[in-house]
Amino acid sequence: MPSAFFRASVGCVVTDGAGRVLMLRRRGRGAGSWQFPQGGIEEGEEPRAALVRELAEEAGLGSAALEIVSEHPRWIAYELPRELRNAKVGLGQVQRWFVARLRAGITPCPDGIEFDAFEWVAPAEALARAVEFRRAGYAEVLAAAALA
Repeated sequence: MPSAFFRASVGCVVTDGAGRVLMLRRRGRGAGSWQFPQGGIEEGEEPRAALVRELAEEAGLGSAALEIVSEHPRWIAYELPRELRNAKVGLGQVQRWFVARLRAGITPCPDGIEFDAFEWVAPAEALARAVEFRRAGYAEVLAAAALA
């Protein structure tokens, strides 16, 4: 069993300015494979820097492609089902969430390693596509940003 910790990470709801949000599809996964961009915070890294790095790595979105609109006021945790726990993530993740707007004329480009596709969907569709253990956190962030 992994040690009793939650991995520190960031997440981002990327909007297109037309009421839709960006979802990425995890490569090689089945149902529940759609999610918002997210990733771990490296040792010594600030959450905002981790956000910029993760968006560039996962979705090909550099800092010039986005305008950070807001930062969620609190950390949100989720616990992973036992079969998904491991030494890297422990019991789950505690995340700092941001909302960013994609600048006009920019297209996401999933990395092909962790993610293989993207779609712009309505916030309600994003919640329906998300795996169960992430839904409450997604709902909280979307509501706080007046997107749900």
